[in-house]
Amino acid sequence: NEGIKLCNTEWIGFLDDDDTIHPDYVKTLYEKYSDHDFVVWRMKYQNGIVIPEPRRTDLVFARVGISFCYKNKFGDLFFDQNRDGEDFDFLMKLKNSTNNWVITPEVYYNVRH
Repeated sequence: NEGIKLCNTEWIGFLDDDDTIHPDYVKTLYEKYSDHDFVVWRMKYQNGIVIPEPRRTDLVFARVGISFCYKNKFGDLFFDQNRDGEDFDFLMKLKNSTNNWVITPEVYYNVRH
């Protein structure tokens, strides 16, 4: 939440310290998804499981993680701290704020644990 408050960029994204993103993450964001308010990137786990499904139009708990970024225009949106599922709750707040979002077909977020 402190990082969100200090951020002055157009987009805000999240990355766990043990995960990686594709080298073309930012380029693809601006070339293909800049018209959206938030983007859910598909993610791959070490065991090969890829979520969420590419043609989903909803977000399902435990089927999406912090593999998302959003336009820095939702000034009062913050994570509920000290609880499980805070990333999903944050996504639900975004979804309740806009209909202009997408789940990418690209798998651009890699979970290493």
